[in-house]
Amino acid sequence: QWPAAVLHDLITRAQYAMAKKDVRIYLNGMHWSASGGTLSMAATDGHRMAVGSIGCAAEEAFEVIIPCAAIPEIVKALSGQESCRLTVSANKIMLETDDLTLMIVALSGRYPDVSKVIPDPAAAMTVTANTSVFREALNQALIVAGEMRNPSIQIEIIDLTTMRIEAVSERGDTGAFEVPVVSGGELLACFNPVYLWDAIENIEAEEVKLLFGNNGDPNAALTVMDLGSTSKNILMPLRCGARANVG
Repeated sequence: QWPAAVLHDLITRAQYAMAKKDVRIYLNGMHWSASGGTLSMAATDGHRMAVGSIGCAAEEAFEVIIPCAAIPEIVKALSGQESCRLTVSANKIMLETDDLTLMIVALSGRYPDVSKVIPDPAAAMTVTANTSVFREALNQALIVAGEMRNPSIQIEIIDLTTMRIEAVSERGDTGAFEVPVVSGGELLACFNPVYLWDAIENIEAEEVKLLFGNNGDPNAALTVMDLGSTSKNILMPLRCGARANVG
């Protein structure tokens, strides 16, 4: 028996990061693995990644890739259920609830070792912000960036207390939005605002924690921590020199 609500929550928090039409077939789905009393989930399209885990009592360790097309059906099947049962074979997954049974054919291929991509928290620069305030500032930056083909925002940490988010539109209009933060250092880095929005959109905790890898190295990955769950969202940075000048 698996807790359906917890499973549902993990899947919905991670599904945004799945690839949909990647030539690397194994990325077009969500990776599930169970071992040592833990069920881990991961999704990535090569630019961003979402991971999460729950305790489990799986009789045997398993590793499987759920096709992206099957994820909405699993979410629908788990909605409103108290528990579910999972049976995993070499290339098939059976999900059973009190109302229905889903048979899913797994994707073939070897999923990348996501543990090698997740930055070490001990070697990261930590920035904490109010989730709602950060989300609103990022939303304003997205409005400025509009429908740019390759949107980019610049994030600067000033005096350890202020995050300045700057965006530039396709016409050259600029916008800057400030967020009060508690930071372990100063920083100047660039990210895709759409990917960052996807990472924070469903965070319900009052505060969000941002871990900038390698003690704030602008070329290192950013981990967005959901303090209300086990979910982690990892984004690769953009080259700030590749974006239009702001300000």
